[in-house]
Amino acid sequence: MDYLKAFDSNNFKSTITAVLKKGTLIVMLLINLQSYSQDCSVAGFEKQVVKKLVNKEFGNLISGNSKTNIGNYASLDLKDAEVSFNGNIIFNNGSILGIKAKGALTDGFLPVFENNELNTNFGVDFQYNFLDLTNKIRYKSDQCIKYNKEIRRIDNEYEIKRIEIYNEVQRNALSIEMEKNAKKLALLESKFEASKGLQKDSLSIEILKLKQGLVYKQNEINNLPAIETQLGELETWSKNEKSKASEAINIEGFHLGWFSVGYSISNSEFRLYDQSLPLENQVTKTTYDTHKVNVQYSWYKKVSPAFRSFFLAGGLRYALEDNFAVLDKVEISESSVSGASPKTRTKTAKYNAYEGEYKKDINSLAFYGDFYWFLFDGNQVALHLYPEQKLIENLKPATNFGFGILLAFKDKEKTENTVNAELYINFLDMANNVGSENNLIERSSYGIRLTFPINFKLKN
Repeated sequence: MDYLKAFDSNNFKSTITAVLKKGTLIVMLLINLQSYSQDCSVAGFEKQVVKKLVNKEFGNLISGNSKTNIGNYASLDLKDAEVSFNGNIIFNNGSILGIKAKGALTDGFLPVFENNELNTNFGVDFQYNFLDLTNKIRYKSDQCIKYNKEIRRIDNEYEIKRIEIYNEVQRNALSIEMEKNAKKLALLESKFEASKGLQKDSLSIEILKLKQGLVYKQNEINNLPAIETQLGELETWSKNEKSKASEAINIEGFHLGWFSVGYSISNSEFRLYDQSLPLENQVTKTTYDTHKVNVQYSWYKKVSPAFRSFFLAGGLRYALEDNFAVLDKVEISESSVSGASPKTRTKTAKYNAYEGEYKKDINSLAFYGDFYWFLFDGNQVALHLYPEQKLIENLKPATNFGFGILLAFKDKEKTENTVNAELYINFLDMANNVGSENNLIERSSYGIRLTFPINFKLKN
């Protein structure tokens, strides 16, 4: 056939070769373009990076209702009259010890303004967090280039200074200068012996200056620090310079997983009311210490695009506690009369007490979750869910479900949170398995919690 005759194998091979070359160039160009447009990721976190994450990037998680205590903040719950302070200690391996202290008025703020006697609750919570091996932090490519260039500059300067220290450049230079001056002094002294008159006086002054200069240079040599001291100072300089470079780079995103082990103790003080007892014994003051131990795993992914950042945690908590949560609150008024009839004065004291069958040292086991889903650009709004299934000794299981909307207000530069406000409601014992006389809303907790993140300028 004609078209077979027209077929030239050599032309075909050359055409295929040209196409492959062009295709290869296009693919390489696309790969290069993609590498410049993509972010770069770094596996693992050093102590300085963890500090930066705690101080800046964990601001959105700080609501007071969160199951993690990573972050530095002060928190105020307006309804429950609870104030808490949380701080972190960061170790060299990147692990974090969170310490949270809190104090609360069991009856809320109102009794304070009414000058009533108060029921209080104080506690401290310790949580040790250690990172797993899947963590990554992401930077923009231009930030990576800038950071790596600065690190290379620091390393190069470090090596030059280290070589100078070992070669004792400064000490050798001073010794050479002293040797030159000593030769010059010997020459002047020989001239001095052969000179007379004004020339001798002039040489005498010059010799005195040289001798003083030699003494000064010798003191300089004697005062030079030892090599070990100089190397220590050089290490400190390098560490500080790299910390500055790390602080200057902007974090684009990260995914972070960590295990937590925690222990907390809280002391509550309140009044019990039992109307079946004689009047003088109906109200008794009670204190109780609650102990809790928990294990937890958390996962936090943060990226710039909206609706793609989230925090997820799940854990198991054992508690040795009382059943204060299921008691009913009543207001007690006590009156006393002073003066003789017909002129008398009545003094009334009011306080809250709790009635019901009070039990101590109850074992409980809770399975809980904690979920934040960050909405919109800047991750300044989050949907917060925190369910809990609680198994209580000699009682039916209780299901609790918390829901909140978190609003994060940032500073003018949009880099740090100044205040986080969470409107929340926590439905307690949704099926009323405990048998409370209160309805679901009455036995639930709700309100608004204000949290103030604190950006500590921690030293290395």
